[in-house]
Amino acid sequence: MRKFALLLIFTACSAPNPWKYQSIPVDDPIFDSARLTYVASSPLQFEIMRLGQEIEGFLNLTKHKFSSSKKTVKAEFRMGEDKIIAELPVLEGNMRVPLPLPLTNQLISALQEGKEVVILVDGFEERLNPNRFFSFYEKLQRKDSFINYLPLKGLF
Repeated sequence: MRKFALLLIFTACSAPNPWKYQSIPVDDPIFDSARLTYVASSPLQFEIMRLGQEIEGFLNLTKHKFSSSKKTVKAEFRMGEDKIIAELPVLEGNMRVPLPLPLTNQLISALQEGKEVVILVDGFEERLNPNRFFSFYEKLQRKDSFINYLPLKGLF
């Protein structure tokens, strides 16, 4: 009973991890895909997707739309002492913004270095906590899909 009480105390006090990893493993590495999303209390989400070996970054709104009538939105990114302001295109539906590859790489590097990343866009703010990012990003970059590890692959 004492062990159960200790387990309950330790699990109740730990905060849930906001980094969420999902993959869709397939037999063809070109179509093998995965995504890593930062899901916190804000409706603004940061997402990294991998299709084959290509990496793409996005900002998503879950319950709202970007208010831009110009089909672009101004975004600010803070990574420690560094600050980047960019005008980014809004995709059809006004709920998703693709990030340029150099900016995506800068955000990934900052998170790997353990820096908190603050994203401000269209009145929304998200603070990306770098804790556990590295292990999830390693999963995202995995070259071999889960399918390659199934011993009974040929039967299905």
